[in-house]
Amino acid sequence: MTNAIRLSALVLLSVLVPLAAPRPGGVRADGELQVSVRNMDVSKAPVLQFLAKVVDQNGKPVPGLGANAFSLKAGDKDIRITSVQSVIDAQVGISSLIVLDTSGSMVGAPINDARQAAAQYIQQLQPVDEVAVVAFADGIQTLANYSGDVARAQASLGGLAARGNTALYEAVAASARSIAERPAARRVVIFMSDGENFGPSPVTRDQALAAATGAGVPYYVIGLGPSIDRQFLQEVADASGGTLFIAPTSAQLTGLFSQISELLRSEYVLSADVSGTGLAGETRATFAVRTGAGSGETPVNLSLPSLPPPVAPVEPPAAEGGGSNLLTWLLLLFFVAAVAAGGGWLYKRRLEERAASAYTPPPVAASRLEVPDLSGGVPREAPPAFLRLEASGEELPVAGMVTLGVDPECTFRLPISAAEFGHGQLRIWFANQRYLIHDVSPRPRLKVNGRQVSWSILGDGDEIEVRGVRMRFATAPARA
Repeated sequence: MTNAIRLSALVLLSVLVPLAAPRPGGVRADGELQVSVRNMDVSKAPVLQFLAKVVDQNGKPVPGLGANAFSLKAGDKDIRITSVQSVIDAQVGISSLIVLDTSGSMVGAPINDARQAAAQYIQQLQPVDEVAVVAFADGIQTLANYSGDVARAQASLGGLAARGNTALYEAVAASARSIAERPAARRVVIFMSDGENFGPSPVTRDQALAAATGAGVPYYVIGLGPSIDRQFLQEVADASGGTLFIAPTSAQLTGLFSQISELLRSEYVLSADVSGTGLAGETRATFAVRTGAGSGETPVNLSLPSLPPPVAPVEPPAAEGGGSNLLTWLLLLFFVAAVAAGGGWLYKRRLEERAASAYTPPPVAASRLEVPDLSGGVPREAPPAFLRLEASGEELPVAGMVTLGVDPECTFRLPISAAEFGHGQLRIWFANQRYLIHDVSPRPRLKVNGRQVSWSILGDGDEIEVRGVRMRFATAPARA
């Protein structure tokens, strides 16, 4: 084979290498859909809460599923699914740890492409999210601690510099310790490396894998280029319940970071009720999804507490000849009710007396917090506001939580086609004495004063642009 033929074959192979392993590691997914479950919370049993991810055979998320698409079954007992929400609608924040290889082999385009890919991922974070950035070469360097400050995290990427060796095992172990300490309900590590472990390491290969397994957090691992330790990276992804992505060149990094962002935004928050099933202790169940696009299932291990049996109501004995027994029961019930009412009144009175004696006026806050309140609540003192469409001059009043989009359920429908607008909505609400706007979409389409953002605080006169539709935010109508 000539050198030219060899070169052509290598180029063809690099194009045909899949960008992502299609099945999440550590999860069996039977059927056309791939299903995974994590963060199973049984602390509020009989109500269970957990996160679920559903993707097709190409690794693309399956959106818009309702409760009737899911089922949870333990043996012959059906566990009722009581509610399903997307993580976007449920406003469940995620704690992301971005870990980037900055060894000498990353010099030039790779380090620049990694910086751009990470910056775009950070830009797409929601206001309820937090992110930290870590670089590793000869050692571990924290560039940005966990914070919701998007600008600071993006600015920290300017500190990336390609030099030194690859402390791969140490980076996996250190990231596992770091993310395991975060209190967030959703946590993830995005780990990118272009080489094998090189140089003396205080952490062995087995210790690194044990740390990734013990963290209980999925690793979305990106292997860049031809010199990666693919077996080790695959083991990290499998052990943590994550996914290994392969990027033949650094030009694919931005697309892979966006794909990971889309996967995280498409997870579901589910609640289920085990009442009446009699299930307790270690229980093996099957979580399944059935849709028109296909089906899939995965095993789930439940550690259920023992629930007290339901208390049967006490019924008076049947009267045997005459109504004397019935009258006795009625008098007894009346007496018990009277005693309970009197005791309740005395208990309430004592609580009020204690509260009055212990009350001290709360201190007056020196200033309001600068962190936006994302609870979605709208205080009554919210000032009036308006959105003025520049094309038509139409004014749309903003009151409470309003949504912008193309769906019929939106508060205001924008003059954009559904294909151009895409999925999700834009939301505007008042919190912490300010109005905020948030684009609930993994694809950037919102601009405020000409700057691409996923969310922003709004001020009087700010220009909002969505797919070419321009609006002005105002705190007073143009016409009295």
